[in-house]
Parts: sequence; structure tokens; C-alpha cells
Amino acid sequence: MNEQRSLALRCALITVWVYFSVFCPAVSAAPFSSLSPEEQQILAPYAENWDLLSDQKQQQLQAGARTWQRMTVEERRQASKQLEAWKQLPPDQQEVIRQRFERFQQLSPEHRQRLRHVRQEYLELPAASRERLRQDWQRLDDQQREALHQRLLQAEQGAGNGRGGVAPTAPDARDLPSGPAQEKHRSAPQKSEHRGRR
Repeated sequence: MNEQRSLALRCALITVWVYFSVFCPAVSAAPFSSLSPEEQQILAPYAENWDLLSDQKQQQLQAGARTWQRMTVEERRQASKQLEAWKQLPPDQQEVIRQRFERFQQLSPEHRQRLRHVRQEYLELPAASRERLRQDWQRLDDQQREALHQRLLQAEQGAGNGRGGVAPTAPDARDLPSGPAQEKHRSAPQKSEHRGRR
């Protein structure tokens, strides 16, 4: 049981560092003895070397420990599961994910919220629709993905300005590479993006 608890604490520490390091305030570090008993318990593996850690690292770990304390048992289990999946990724994939997260954090709060909303809409689609969209996306090269991204941004801005733009929910034929999926999209009637403009 102690071994499982120790493993859970280590998982918590790594999870904390990976997922919550960006959200830490820049405050000067405190001695380990000044941490709450709960934080000291969670961060016990760092106690011996606490003073050797940078202020930023100490703050990251403290913020993560506070987050871990607020989590439910199920959230902790999920975080541990995600950590195990993270550790299985090759370093290059971990770096790609870190870069994506950093780019996401640099977006405006409104843009981040919009992306969360779109992701939720995607997750609510039937499995077959999600798979079709995923396959269509994978067929796009970087240039096509960027073009689609720009069109989605323009459509979103047009909708926000009352110009009647409607953000498409899936790529259309202009964005897809040649193949059966493109033919399916070409044969489907396309809605005009200029609806309502005269």
C-alpha cells in the first residue's frame, strides 16, 4: 500500500510539473518548512534538495501540489493515467506537445475558449463522424491545414462582426487532397460563404 501511495505521489509530482508549470505566479521561493503539511507530504521527495531548486521550480511544484490537493480521487486517477501515457511518448512527441501547449497559452482568452468549445462540439459528434473528420484532417498537408485554419479564422471574425460568416465544421473540397474523401466533398452541395451579403 505504501508503495502504491509513493508511486501515486511521484506521479502527482510529475503531473504537476508537466501540466501546471505555466500557471505558476512569479513569487520568491519559501523554505520547505514553511509549506503546509499537505504540501510537504506531496513534495516530500524534494525535501532534501528543496533549497537547491530554482525559485521558479519551487513555485511550479507548490502550485502543482495545491492543484493536486483540490482534485477528486477520480481526477487524480485520470491525471496519473495521463502521466503514464505521457511517459510512454518519445521525447520528440513530448516536445511537440509542449510547443503546442505553449502556443495555446499565448492565444487570447477568447480564442482559447473558442477552441475548447470547438473541441467539445467535436467530442459530441458520433464516433463515425469524428473518425471521418480525423481522416480528412490527416490527409491534409501543412499548407492545406494552414489555409483551412485561416479560412476558419476569417469566417469566425466575419460572424463576430455581424457579416454573416459561418465557420465550416469540416474541411471542404478546396482543402482536401485528391482521393475518395475529396470526391465525396466535391459532390456535396457547398453552402455559399457569402450568404446574406448583397
